[in-house]
Formats: sequence, structure tokens, C-alpha cells
Amino acid sequence: MKQILITILSLIILGCELEDNLTIKACQGITNEGEIKINEEVIFTNCSENASFYMWNFGDGNVSTLKVPSHIYLEADTYIIELAVQNTVFEDLNGDGLINTDDIVRRGSDISSMLITIASE
Repeated sequence: MKQILITILSLIILGCELEDNLTIKACQGITNEGEIKINEEVIFTNCSENASFYMWNFGDGNVSTLKVPSHIYLEADTYIIELAVQNTVFEDLNGDGLINTDDIVRRGSDISSMLITIASE
């Protein structure tokens, strides 16, 4: 009986260690085809690996923590979209009252960036 208990406990510990060592990878895209115009919904895709928490920055002052968000841009411009992913809740690690890139880098997250151009109507 002791041998079975030790074997089960060993498997649980090894399983936890393997899960903790998974590499986090941020990956993103959009489903929209062709030119995207202001006031048109942009639907993002999330192909990230081994992540549980997501922080999207849409480049226009708006953010989302949804896994697969959508967003509407109100001005024509080129925007940098950033997706930060990690396995722990995002926290204010530097004490400035905000969740920002400095906090994300300190946590060991992965960040993916892409450009999106929004055309006028």
C-alpha cells in the first residue's frame, strides 16, 4: 500500500513540475479580410500557447483581458496591437498603480505585437 501511495504522490509532483515548465508563447491575428475602416468591428484571434491570462492593448488607449476580443476603432490610423500572456494574474509589480509593460516583463510573460491600419470611411 505504501508503494502505491508513493508512486501516486511521485506522479502528482512530476506532473506539477512538467506543467510549471511549459513555455508561454503569445500569438495573435485578426479574422477581418481586406481593408478595415473606422467603426468596423475588428475580431482578433488568439493562437497563444500555454497561457491562462491575457492582456490586449489595442494601441488607441483601450485594453481587454478577454481571450478573444473584438474592438472598434474610431479614428483612421495605424495602430500597434500588443498581446501579453502569462499563467498568473496580472499584478502591479512596480507599484505605479497600473498594469503596464514593466509589470508584464517582470512576471516572465510573452508579448506579441502587430500593426493594423484602419482606413477612413
